[in-house]
Amino acid sequence: MKFRSKFAAATIMLVLVISLSLNIVSAINQTAIPGSDQDPIVSKSYVDAAFEQLSSKIQMLLEKNDELTNKIAEQEKQIKSLQAELNALKSGSAAGTSPPGSGSGSSGGNTDQQPAAQLTGVVNVAALNLREKPTTSSRRVGLLYKNETVTILSDEGNGWYRVKTSKGVTGYVFAIYVTVKK
Repeated sequence: MKFRSKFAAATIMLVLVISLSLNIVSAINQTAIPGSDQDPIVSKSYVDAAFEQLSSKIQMLLEKNDELTNKIAEQEKQIKSLQAELNALKSGSAAGTSPPGSGSGSSGGNTDQQPAAQLTGVVNVAALNLREKPTTSSRRVGLLYKNETVTILSDEGNGWYRVKTSKGVTGYVFAIYVTVKK
């Protein structure tokens, strides 16, 4: 019995010695090409170089993102400015064309009656919801289709027009989807 345990211990020791010597030989006779990414001495430098390259790409993308964000902000300011100019022109032309005394002589009190010179618009999208109030959460009272003509009753100033359809239905549409005819 003692012989077997000594034999087992000697076998384990022999395997450990052989394994250790093979590892030492393997480390000395490294099959990795010096300077390659498998070389344990330089693999950290490869990781650092790759990290630096990716960091520079990320930095470039962040700068491009900032640049595009600034361009978007500038364009939004231009859109608001142009929209304000357009609203001023529309309200100026609508106010200048109404006949004198047309507002106070109405006996019915119907707000849908307008002065003789009305702005008309044409729907410029495939389908456009006609809303009860000037919000997208408002109830839909109709559906307008591309090239359908509407009478613009008023510009609500918040991007919505109050319109009347050819069928006599009054509601609100988002202004960018209606091209004003002159």
